[in-house]
Amino acid sequence: MKAATRAFKGVLAAVGVVLVLAVVPAPAFAGGSTLVVDDNNGQWAGAAFSTIGAAVAAAAPGDTVAVCAGLYPETVMGDKSLTFTGARAGVDGRTGRGALAKESVVVSAGGGFIIASAADDVTINGFTIPGAGGDAAGADTIEEFRGSSGLTVVNNVIRDNQLGITMQKPDGAHPATISRNAFIDNSLGTTAEGGTGVFISSGPANHTSIDHNRFTGHRETAINFAGSPNHS
Repeated sequence: MKAATRAFKGVLAAVGVVLVLAVVPAPAFAGGSTLVVDDNNGQWAGAAFSTIGAAVAAAAPGDTVAVCAGLYPETVMGDKSLTFTGARAGVDGRTGRGALAKESVVVSAGGGFIIASAADDVTINGFTIPGAGGDAAGADTIEEFRGSSGLTVVNNVIRDNQLGITMQKPDGAHPATISRNAFIDNSLGTTAEGGTGVFISSGPANHTSIDHNRFTGHRETAINFAGSPNHS
C-alpha cells in the first residue's frame, strides 16, 4: 500500500497536481443494498468499510458499493455483478473534474478495476483512476478481459496508464456502455500494445456503445477495435 501511494504521488507530481483530501459529501445513492466505503471515516460517519475490496467481499450480486472521496491504493477485483459509485457519480468526467479532493481515487500498480469472468453487468460510475503501473503486467486502468459482459463505465477520469479500458469479446447478450469519460495520456511504458484509450480484442464488439467521451494524449489511437496479435 505504501508503494502504491508513493507511485500515485509521483503520477500527480508529473501532471503538476497536489492532492489535498478534504471532507466532502459521500456519493448519493438510492434503493437497493448499499455498502459505504470511506478511507478515513471522515466523510461518512459509521461507514463499515475503509477499503473497496472489503466491501466487495461482503457484497451480494446486485448491491451498490458507494465510495466516498479519498485515496484508495488498491486493485478492485470485481467478482460479482455490482454497481460502484464514486463521489462524482453522475458528474460528466470530461468537464469540471479538476478538484481531486472531491474525487474517489483508485490507484494501484496492478490496475484499477479488474472484472472477473462471472461478473456480468458491472457499473463503474464517478471515479478518478490514474495509472501507477507503467509496463507492469495487468496494469490497465479497467480490465474486462476474462469473459464477462455488460460493463458500464460512465463519468470517470481514466488517465496515465499504458491502456485505459481493455475488453475481450464484448459480444454477449449484456450490452456494454462507455460514456462521458475523460481518457487522458494512457501511453505510459514501452509495451507495443499500449497507448490506447479503449482496447477491444477477440470479438466484433456488438452491443457495445462508446460515445460522448474525450480522448487526449494517446500514443497509438483513442479506440482500438482490431486488437493485437500478442493477445489471444
